Amino acid sequence: MVVANVYIADRWGNGISGDDVTAGEATAGDVSVETWVITSNSNATISQLKVWIAVGVSGVEISDDNITFVTPIIESDALSFGDIAVDGSVNLYVKRTVVAGATSNPSIFNILEFVFTSI
Repeated sequence: MVVANVYIADRWGNGISGDDVTAGEATAGDVSVETWVITSNSNATISQLKVWIAVGVSGVEISDDNITFVTPIIESDALSFGDIAVDGSVNLYVKRTVVAGATSNPSIFNILEFVFTSI
């Protein structure tokens, strides 16, 4: 089994997260949704792909349909994508909510956790 941690950091210049939070957005509050495409770029099928949010992370929700967003914090409650065939892909929607009056701290990481098998 392969386990990967993906770190989403607030960064200037649309580095990792792709959505900077300006001082104005932080003052007023902001909700943004990004589409991440997870693609199998290997010669093997990615099997039993699951995604969840690390314990203690706030303001992040995930979805597989961009309609219903969830906040699973343990693998047993994870969002399940099943299998991804060779050269196949699935969309993961990541919603980030910044509450009004929030302050930006680029040293705090949001963490999504992934688990899958591949042969």
